[in-house]
Amino acid sequence: MGKKRMRVVIGDEVGVAEFLEDLAPKTAKAVWNALPLDGTLNHANFSGEEVSFPCYGLMWEKENQAYETQPGDFGYFVQGPAICLYYGDLSVISPGNVFARVVENLKGIQKMSRRVWKEAGLPMRLERMED
Repeated sequence: MGKKRMRVVIGDEVGVAEFLEDLAPKTAKAVWNALPLDGTLNHANFSGEEVSFPCYGLMWEKENQAYETQPGDFGYFVQGPAICLYYGDLSVISPGNVFARVVENLKGIQKMSRRVWKEAGLPMRLERMED
């Protein structure tokens, strides 16, 4: 059995993310069980290239919180709570539980994420991809 994957849809761009179950098993399970998730994206004001949407009550435990992230990493910000997509250069101020990473069409996802800076409110949808 391969890694669990989810479809990431922002505007007309579709990407694929793989869950990092080995690094954040509890967070990955909580998000997987909650899929599909829909949200309206907001852009980070201070940390850099990050978008997020509120997502209440998935879990309250901190796990695999990272100040160093890669473009395409997904985090669950427990304190928000919110699903975050770290899509490029950023200085994490308050880390989230890093639980997945975009592995297909990162460039398209980055392009749409950058639009959120000027066009707040773009929708994001996360949904399971079954084998």
